[in-house]
Amino acid sequence: MVSLIAKIGFEDNRLGKVKRHQTKDVPEQIAKAYVTAGLMEYAELPVGLPLQAPGELPSALPVGQALPQATVKKSKRGAKRELGEG
Repeated sequence: MVSLIAKIGFEDNRLGKVKRHQTKDVPEQIAKAYVTAGLMEYAELPVGLPLQAPGELPSALPVGQALPQATVKKSKRGAKRELGEG
């Protein structure tokens, strides 16, 4: 079995309705026909990237500190309001 990714959406009597970017596992001989027709391409995993276990949270950078919210300061007598921190 070979994994293929659909380049475009199409309907097929073997695979049924296939959406764009959908992955399907098909036998090698059938895969060649879809690739030759330009409907699908081989799905290859990048070398060196570890696979993620099911139920495991995705790796991401730690959450950074939020910026302080800017609030409007009370205006001085007759002055325009300023946008400042605090």
